Amino acid sequence: MIKHIVQAKGGLHNRLSQTISLQPFNLSEVREFLQDRGLNYAFPQVTELFLAFGGVPYYLSLLRSEESPTQAISRLCFGHGALRNEFDVMFKALFSEHSQHEAIIRALAEKRRGLTRKELLEKLDISTGGRVDLWLQDLEQCGFISQIPFVEGKKKTTYYRVIDEFLLFHLRWIEGAGKGVLADDHDHFLLQKSTQAYESWSGFAFENVVFQHLKQVKAALGLQKISVEAAVWQKKVAKLEKDKGVFSVECGSSFRK
Repeated sequence: MIKHIVQAKGGLHNRLSQTISLQPFNLSEVREFLQDRGLNYAFPQVTELFLAFGGVPYYLSLLRSEESPTQAISRLCFGHGALRNEFDVMFKALFSEHSQHEAIIRALAEKRRGLTRKELLEKLDISTGGRVDLWLQDLEQCGFISQIPFVEGKKKTTYYRVIDEFLLFHLRWIEGAGKGVLADDHDHFLLQKSTQAYESWSGFAFENVVFQHLKQVKAALGLQKISVEAAVWQKKVAKLEKDKGVFSVECGSSFRK
């Protein structure tokens, strides 16, 4: 649609009366949507659902009022669940060169901070980036990835990072479960949730949620009228103590005026 209509050449050029960018729901809108459907989850439960489904109304419409978020995720994402193969179906439907788009998503998802353009080219073993730039543009316009500033000391670098919650959840937990998870194995995801691996993953996944709610964060901090730049910040401090060999890493998200 973007290539052949919005950016069309020839007869369709400048014939659009208006373009509308449809965005997924944010956390607050997800909660309102669920409440309207009779699902009165507490905010932590809404966040759990958001980490799996993002703000896509279709995915959220598949939830049942008698289920907990964990039960809903187990039913929809594992075994023969409705979203078990959504990743493959979605990419084949959206992109004619879907294998290349998938390769980019998989490469970026391997690193929590993402990859620079140069690192991505090296990862994909591509010497020229002409086509890659088009594929990256496709993925950005779909809201699957974003360019995130990364600050370390006085150095700032731009990384491409997967920001779509469902894609991240699929690659780590749905695809990671393998084909051996039975359709009636309702305890699979519950067992995964109790692991340290899930705790660590959910913390990094929530950082993406924060980046997608910068407007709300700025409002909460009273920064609505201040020009700020949001970036991932990392500080490495190497310390060698006599009693304890320590290498500490502090990282997080920050605002820079």
